Amino acid sequence: MVLVASSGGSSSAPAAAVQRLLGGAPRCLVTASGDDAVETAAEVGDALGVDAVVDRGWSDPASGPGAWDRVVERGGTTVVVCPPDVVRAVLGHLLGVPADRQSRLAAPAGSLAGVEVWPGDDVSIAFTGRT
Repeated sequence: MVLVASSGGSSSAPAAAVQRLLGGAPRCLVTASGDDAVETAAEVGDALGVDAVVDRGWSDPASGPGAWDRVVERGGTTVVVCPPDVVRAVLGHLLGVPADRQSRLAAPAGSLAGVEVWPGDDVSIAFTGRT
């Protein structure tokens, strides 16, 4: 899974970064419901030739872990566009970082974070803050 921290500015840089990283279309493109996320997801979708599906669970840090579970159940490569605080919440959840310390995780706007899911629900944070 690739998490894209939605950008309030130009959306073309994150789209180009996802395209370079994947080299092809993901199984699914999911976006939070906020304007910045939807705009960034549209750019990513145009670059990859896929349409985004809105999942409001990616709009709020408190619902991020539940949204994560839905994506993992779906399987395959998924790109998620959501606010930076949701990226931090999901990464924190996966790493066991308490909520009051998740702000210490890097998730700059417009950056990518990669999470690999292995059999048995084991996960690996492959990278964060990539542009």
